Amino acid sequence: MTTDTPLLEKDPTKPYIIGIAGSKGKTTVTRLLAHTFQKRRRNTLRVDTDGHFYNGRQRSTMDESKQLYGLVPTVSPGRYLRSLKGVRNGVAVIETAIGCANIYGGLGYRFHHIGIFTNVYEDHIGEGIKDREQLAELKAKYIFRRIYPGGTAIFNADDPYVVDQLFRVPEECTLLPVGMDFSEFDIAKHLKKGGRAVTIKNDVIYTLRGNREFPWLDTKSVPWTFQANFVPSLYNLMFVMGAVFAENDFKMPDRIADRIKSFKLQGGGRLRFLESNKTGIKVLVDYAHEKYSLRKVGQLASKLAEGKTIGIIRLAPDRTDKLLRDTGRYIANNFDTIIVYDKIDGVLRDEVQNVRTGQIRKTGEVSRIVYEAIKKAQSKKHEVHQDIVEADAIAHAFDIAKRGDIIVHIVNDDHKRSESMIKKKLGRFRIKSHT
Repeated sequence: MTTDTPLLEKDPTKPYIIGIAGSKGKTTVTRLLAHTFQKRRRNTLRVDTDGHFYNGRQRSTMDESKQLYGLVPTVSPGRYLRSLKGVRNGVAVIETAIGCANIYGGLGYRFHHIGIFTNVYEDHIGEGIKDREQLAELKAKYIFRRIYPGGTAIFNADDPYVVDQLFRVPEECTLLPVGMDFSEFDIAKHLKKGGRAVTIKNDVIYTLRGNREFPWLDTKSVPWTFQANFVPSLYNLMFVMGAVFAENDFKMPDRIADRIKSFKLQGGGRLRFLESNKTGIKVLVDYAHEKYSLRKVGQLASKLAEGKTIGIIRLAPDRTDKLLRDTGRYIANNFDTIIVYDKIDGVLRDEVQNVRTGQIRKTGEVSRIVYEAIKKAQSKKHEVHQDIVEADAIAHAFDIAKRGDIIVHIVNDDHKRSESMIKKKLGRFRIKSHT
């Protein structure tokens, strides 16, 4: 791998493929990146957790993928490349899941032109994966190793688990580090050798080359950064800026800032901020599913709240007991009140068996483990409750919330159902400007 390789020759008759891997941020990066290409009038395939989309129109759903293939859309996502058959200068923006490391899944295609590796957190540990090092290795094998010679590896240079896997990037590929402080990567050496990088300074995203800095985007102008207060959103923006920069032969496309600012987070449980017109209660809806993300969204709520914060949370039943307890302890004091609900609630399902480990989880079991861990770790000024059914947890939160309070609702797998229940409780509401 090099800091600056000859540009990869593009074949206009074949799709330009960008693969995205990591624990957090994949879906937002995928959707925003596809949005920028569509705004540039490129025929764009997008594959994410909800299905596959062509030029913004949904062509298949997650349920259809499961019924037909027995796979979620982000496992073996190459099956959707047929949408670009016969299309000139098409681009495919593809979210990938850990199942792509499985012999039964894979990517469904051989190589991508750009591989983006966002971060490595603790989700999936216990599903035959012992630690974050192994998780990083599995992801790197299908996101780094499968970059075309002459392609680009875009990576989180502040994440030690990501950086440790750079040896898997093919020698002929360009490295494009993304970072706030480049704590895990020798950025000075990289730039001295002629490499490029993407960073943020004083809330502005820059590209770096040698000793030169080029400003491109004031992140405070993007509503869902919450005035540059939400760090995960800042990383997502840097990954997207890096990808459009690399795809455009390391020249930033015209009007890229305007195109990014025109993107709106559209449901899917991704950082939606709603306010009741009648009560003044605000709800931050998100999909955080591991301890670091849960803490970050809790910290954001604390910054935005005029009153108290109430977290409605759940964790996946395939997590180990240890990971459930660790998560509970980690977030115990990040909300004034936490209400834990359960994916296995006795309404939608009574039990779930982990297909990898054979472990069976019963109704309320996961929420009880998390509740008990939180209760033991909480200070006296905080509260925790267990309401197994999601609807009951939502009702409980609204019963205790007052004007100026913020409810953080971590949606269930059926995020549309979760959001509809929240909206019903809000009554007439408005989407906050995030500022």
